[in-house]
Formats: sequence, C-alpha cells, structure tokens
Amino acid sequence: MEISTNYADKIISDSGNQLDKFFQHLIMEKGQKHMIPKFYGIPKIHKEPVKMWLIIPCHSAIQNPAAKYISRELGPLIQAAPTILKSTKDLAIKLSKINLDMNHQWFLITGDVIAFYPSIPLEKCLDIEANMYAAHIREAATMEELKEMCLFLLCLRTGNENLIMQYKDLAFKKTRGLAMGITDSPDLSNLYGLFFENTCNIHQHLLVPFYRRFINNIFDIVYASSEAEAINIMNIVKFNDCVIAWGMSDLFLPFLDMTIYHDVDNRLQHMLYRKVRSHQERIPWISHHPLDVKKRNCNW
Repeated sequence: MEISTNYADKIISDSGNQLDKFFQHLIMEKGQKHMIPKFYGIPKIHKEPVKMWLIIPCHSAIQNPAAKYISRELGPLIQAAPTILKSTKDLAIKLSKINLDMNHQWFLITGDVIAFYPSIPLEKCLDIEANMYAAHIREAATMEELKEMCLFLLCLRTGNENLIMQYKDLAFKKTRGLAMGITDSPDLSNLYGLFFENTCNIHQHLLVPFYRRFINNIFDIVYASSEAEAINIMNIVKFNDCVIAWGMSDLFLPFLDMTIYHDVDNRLQHMLYRKVRSHQERIPWISHHPLDVKKRNCNW
C-alpha cells in the first residue's frame, strides 16, 4: 500500500502533537550532523574458536522511533501467539504445566534458525506483518482504526527500510533482512516465524505435546519411536528463505538459560544452564543502551 507524502503528514499530525514530536526527536536541526549507527563487533568468548558478534547499534538510528511504534502496536499479537516465548521464566512456567503421556517414548528437540535476521526476506516479512495487523484491526474498521492502519504501514516501512550504517569513513545501506538493534526486529522475526508455524499448525500436532520458540531458538517435545522419526515430524516446520538446524536427545538438552532433562523417574525437569567460560556478565544498567534493549536482554 502506497501512501502519499501529504496524506502521511496529515495522519501523523492528526495522531497528536506528542506522537508527532516523538517520531521526529532523532532528527537533528538544520546544520547539525545526523547520528549514523557505527558497525563494530564484540567477541563470543564462550565459543571455540572465539567468534565475533557483529553489531550495528540501530537503536540510535533516525528511523527507530517509527520502529518503536511498530513494536508497541505488535505487542498484543506477540502476547496472543501460542508458540512465542517471552522469556526463560515464561518457558519454566509452561514446562511446569505439561502432562506427558508416559506410555509413549518422547524426545527433547531444539532448533536454531541460522542467521535468522539477515535471512528473512524483508519485503515478504513486511507484507506478512501488515496482513497480521490488518486482521487484528478487524474487517469492519472505523475511520479512526483505518487511520491507525495507515500510520502503522507508514512506520513499518520507515523503520525498517533504507537503513544506513557507518564503517570507518564509509556509509553503507542495508540491502536484505532485518537489522540488529532496531526495536521492532524481534517482533517482526517472531511474527514471521509464527506465520509459518500457523501454516503447518505445529502447536496442535498430536505427536508434539510442546512447541515454543524464542526468536530464533526453538524447543519442543515429540512423541516418537526413534530419533529419525522425531526429526521427520519436526521437518514440517519450515520458514521461507531460512534454514533450521535441529538437535535432539532422549536425556537432556540446553535451551536458553536452562538445561531440560529426564530424571530417573522419566519425568521432565529443568535447571539453570551456564555456558562454558561464561562469567554471567549482563549488559550493565548504567550503559547507554535504551531501556527497551536492556529489558530484552533480561530473559528471566
């Protein structure tokens, strides 16, 4: 859906002076230099060999207020999603409520959507989010809700397209995928995965008593007679343009901050998991990261 510039300005001005100022608060005054996110990397010290975590701090990008608006608007869709985990605590609560059939053999399975953010086709992702939001607004929408839909579409594109980063003295434009650091990237990736999970209806599969996902990390329990059968069942979960690497065990598996395992009585249990060489360091609360970024890094 294309929206003219004049109509876009009218929608934003009609939305109220406070929202209007919020969308523009990272725009520098004439003559001042705009802040461009700078590319850098930090080491993953728990990996062998040590690898780099590539960072583009887009939380300070000029478009990020629009992305924050999108994240807020998608919040109810995330909360209502049957497969999306909010935190490790959320997983612990849901695991405590499982009643497994002990007459069946069951396997613990994890999935990792490899390079999830850069693999997501941006145009398709934005179309999926727009359609989900439109369904959430409902068909018989009022004029006010139609204005909200137009504002949502404006911010969806503004916050996620034409992103610029700086490396040394050069500027680069992002050409594919979602950007790390943009406020709504976790929401967009979560709902992109949800679209395909709903398509294959994995959360209602009779042989899958438990299926949940935290962005690119999947955990599920499968009734099967063998590992090959269990993996074959999970292969119905496919995200377009993405690759999912599956791992499994009939004893224990680490997932997020947990180790999930069978006890001696064949009951499902969990305990805290610590990565090798991890020093349990978190993002300091006094850092310059925005509040929403700090909150997203508190799994518990």
